[in-house]
Amino acid sequence: MVETSALPDARLKLMFVCAHPAIDEKIRIPLMLQTVLGLQVADMAPALMLSPTTLAQRLVRAKQKIRDTQIRFEEPSVDELPDRLSCVLECIYGAFGLSLDAIDGAETRITDLHDEAIYLCKIVCELLPAEPEAKGLFALMTFCSARRAARSDAQGNFIPLAEQDLSKWDKEAIVHADQVLWSASQHKKPGPFQLEATVQSAHCHRLFTGQTPWKSIAHLYKQINAYFPTQGSLVAGAVAMGEAGEIQAGLAQLERMDADLSKTFRAWWVAKAYLLSLQGKESFALADHAYQIAIGLSNQEKIKVYLESIRKTLK
Repeated sequence: MVETSALPDARLKLMFVCAHPAIDEKIRIPLMLQTVLGLQVADMAPALMLSPTTLAQRLVRAKQKIRDTQIRFEEPSVDELPDRLSCVLECIYGAFGLSLDAIDGAETRITDLHDEAIYLCKIVCELLPAEPEAKGLFALMTFCSARRAARSDAQGNFIPLAEQDLSKWDKEAIVHADQVLWSASQHKKPGPFQLEATVQSAHCHRLFTGQTPWKSIAHLYKQINAYFPTQGSLVAGAVAMGEAGEIQAGLAQLERMDADLSKTFRAWWVAKAYLLSLQGKESFALADHAYQIAIGLSNQEKIKVYLESIRKTLK
């Protein structure tokens, strides 16, 4: 067993320290992202579906509580790490997601998180080889990273997953991710990262089969949302339902989501617009309206351009 003191990266130690059980679970991840990885409130707030003001206030209150209660932040022992692992993995994945979704011209402190997140997760896998969720996250990020070069064309325009040039996908990385995911499955302890990685594996295997198994993906999302629901997985699951022929079920799932979040969650409006468009011309006006709202919620020019191009097909 590797001791935490032998870790080559001090940031990972600090992340486990910030996952202290005395700290409010809701603030642990943004606290890690800010104090360990150097992100600013404005960087994190959209991904956490919070306003910058709300997030800043929560961080201030959390730090004040830490000072008032004089919590002792000692490096946890190896035996304590599994209990803190979930928050650390969520933080690593959050950093990875921010790097993938970075706006045009983003600072290197954001874009560099891509490689850093994969590196940190690799260390966790080595540190805790009996924890399948760490392997699941590593596989998940590797699948996503394998498609990174196909996310935009030579002019920098956004290319959605279904339209990506498969020759730009990293076949070797996809095969490696599948091997890691298989290794995780041998522990017989399924979790959200393993299930999400399985979804991405299904998407990536279009490289080998030429088809996307939407019914299987929709079924996987139903499992994820039955046990580990998030706003993102609920939206993705709704789209998968529509692709599998369950358009009304997908729309119904969107409508059951938190109404306040849906007002500011761009992915929700994109999903609603897409599912409405699948219903046919009679729903094109509603779909167009939903796309307009999604465009207004986007801070990335290339995403706005892409959504505008879809709107033109609805005329």
